[in-house]
Amino acid sequence: MKIIIRFSMIAMLVAAFTYLSFAQEEMTMEDWQNQITELTNKIPELKEKLEGLQKDVEGLLKQEAEKIQALKICSEELEGLKSQLAEKAPAEGTTYTVGTWARDRDCLWNIAKKPKIYDNPFLWPKIWQGNRDQIKNPDLIYQGQKLKIPPKAVLTSEETKALNSYWARKREKAADVNP
Repeated sequence: MKIIIRFSMIAMLVAAFTYLSFAQEEMTMEDWQNQITELTNKIPELKEKLEGLQKDVEGLLKQEAEKIQALKICSEELEGLKSQLAEKAPAEGTTYTVGTWARDRDCLWNIAKKPKIYDNPFLWPKIWQGNRDQIKNPDLIYQGQKLKIPPKAVLTSEETKALNSYWARKREKAADVNP
């Protein structure tokens, strides 16, 4: 580092002298001496600034090392969470065999709520829409049915439309029964 400081100082002095040598007006020996004295007097101030900048650089390098370490920790945590999610989320091609209501309390809501399925009962329309060939009425599923479990994700627009349509039919039936 000392070599860099000295080299910087020498470079500044050479630049100053080069600038002065190309100046248009002629300088007297006294003018030269005054400028050299002036530049020499600036050296301690420049050294102080340089030391301050070096401290700033050291601080920034320390911050960078801390950020890199924090990033490694976050990356490791993220990988752990990904593996946990992979364990909980159903794999592609997962199926579920419907049990009895008495023993398993199986309905689409409860199936979606199971930790090994979606761990979220509000995703039941995914199962319904993924099994439209077997499930015409989402209120009716039967023991022994093998349901395909789509991958866990937010409801698609198609699934949301089906859900809204389901609730609209429910409201219509309720209105017919209780006019």
